[in-house]
Amino acid sequence: MNTIAKIGSRLLAACAAVMPCAGVAQTVIGSGCATFPAVFNQQQTVTINQPVAAGKLIVVSVAVNALAQFTSVTDNAGNNYPITNAVILDANSGIAAAYAGLVSSALNIGSIITINYFSTGSTSAQSCAEAVMLPGIMAVANPDDAYGTNVGNNSSLSVSSSAPTQFANELVYSVFASATTPGMIGAATPAQGLDLLCSGDNTLCVLPAWNLGATATGVEMAGAAAQNSVSWGALLITFRSTDRLFANGFE
Repeated sequence: MNTIAKIGSRLLAACAAVMPCAGVAQTVIGSGCATFPAVFNQQQTVTINQPVAAGKLIVVSVAVNALAQFTSVTDNAGNNYPITNAVILDANSGIAAAYAGLVSSALNIGSIITINYFSTGSTSAQSCAEAVMLPGIMAVANPDDAYGTNVGNNSSLSVSSSAPTQFANELVYSVFASATTPGMIGAATPAQGLDLLCSGDNTLCVLPAWNLGATATGVEMAGAAAQNSVSWGALLITFRSTDRLFANGFE
């Protein structure tokens, strides 16, 4: 076994013995919910709670309980986050979307990500958003690969990619959102949930999750379970990772 492999094995063993292990999990770097009395031309901001070095991938997941149209996601360091995937929730009860970008300018604690959107379908709306930093993603212009969406009205949430991945060992990022009956959402194996974020009345919830993809190319999937039957939507994105060790969070 070479030196790098030995170090990786020791790190994995150490983290297996004491969980969670610092630097292993994908990291939520900011989150928040807002309520708008009028939806047209609104902004939601997310404040970053830790430094993010240039070259890191940030995914911004946002859910709104109205048929909103997002116009831009940017930060005050000059980074832009293009839309990567979106889904309209069951019964047109809302929308969830994910924006991803490799930051070219580093972010500091207190940096602001701004989500701009509008909707003419409602006079008020709630919005919840989370920013997640994903380590181990390849530093290429478009590291995202396969995508999928799904909707339903029950307590079992699931989503799979509509096409096989192009590469093995990709990192699978999923987002589950509900916009009706209050109820907690929890990720189902193999997905590992990040922070569940809900509005004050728990009628709007968003849960990003991740898992390591298969060691061979193929269709990827993720799932979650809700405490109650809810109108939901789910989306999935796979990202090209450097290898399974780095995809698991070691840098």
